[in-house]
Amino acid sequence: MTKKKYSGYDSFLKLANAIQIENFKKQTEIKNEKKRILLSKSYETTEILKEIPLNDRVSFISKLIQKEKLDLQNNKILEHNFSIDINNQTINMLEEFQSNHPAIEYLKPISLISKQKYYQFNGNEKQLKTIYNFLSITKFGKYYFIEDTSYNVFSKAISGEKFTTKINWRDSQLTLKYLIKIMWRYQLIDEGKVSWQKSENTFLHNGNKINGTNLSKSKDPELIISNKIDSFFRTNFNSKK
Repeated sequence: MTKKKYSGYDSFLKLANAIQIENFKKQTEIKNEKKRILLSKSYETTEILKEIPLNDRVSFISKLIQKEKLDLQNNKILEHNFSIDINNQTINMLEEFQSNHPAIEYLKPISLISKQKYYQFNGNEKQLKTIYNFLSITKFGKYYFIEDTSYNVFSKAISGEKFTTKINWRDSQLTLKYLIKIMWRYQLIDEGKVSWQKSENTFLHNGNKINGTNLSKSKDPELIISNKIDSFFRTNFNSKK
């Protein structure tokens, strides 16, 4: 007599246990994703508040809360439970920021005395976001190209705006130099005699100051890395040089 199968399992109990384990895995993934989103929002809010004088912060945060409440109402209508939970937790987080914002030090923006010392991004915001996303999700070895850097920080630093925080480059400095060369080749940034000084003024390497002179003397990265960067820009941008 052939033993009855339950969706490939020898017994109903084994099937029920497998479903329970799978549900637990999915719940854990959802919790981790919510945590990641909230940490990202918290980090970005902190970076933005650093640039806002203390007297202006409460009204600024109030606007963020109001926007989040509007999103919450829309998600309730659409019954997006995941987004509803994110909205509620974000509102709670922003209220905490509103009460404790003086703990975040105000950093006066760096005064850009000369445009020659800082990069000027020549593309549009969509292109800048595309580059940021690529650098945030691409890694060779232990680190992504950039980490601990929000889009707000990245866009200001690479666009020549007044900024307080440099971009934290986590991969090899060889890779950073190659990226700058490629962006110049595609005319996305201007490059002059002080181009490597611009990198020193715009980037950190693993939280430490970059030496522009040493960067200028560095070689190209491994072929697998340069090919990855080449492929990204070839796919998303038109070469002009």
